[in-house]
Amino acid sequence: METTNKAEENKSGFERKQLMQTLKSNLALRVEFTKADGSHRIMICSLHESSIPKSAGSSNKIDGETIKENPNVIRVYDLESKGWRSFRVDLVKSIWPASWVN
Repeated sequence: METTNKAEENKSGFERKQLMQTLKSNLALRVEFTKADGSHRIMICSLHESSIPKSAGSSNKIDGETIKENPNVIRVYDLESKGWRSFRVDLVKSIWPASWVN
């Protein structure tokens, strides 16, 4: 029986590497995706260094503990909620630039 990686089965058309580069190079993006519970969400977020407050810490830590990276999930800084959130790459519907004033 052949096993496949979920990242390889991505039907959204977006690739993790491409999304990560886009998130790191833009001050703010609107990401439209389906949440794990099936609901729809549009989040204004970024991974651009100047968009994330120093007090927010790192995207790979929760309460000081390093978290294991999941290749199917991207953690981003939610500019509206002012905190770290995540979404599944395979559930991204669209991504586009957002105007954002912090």
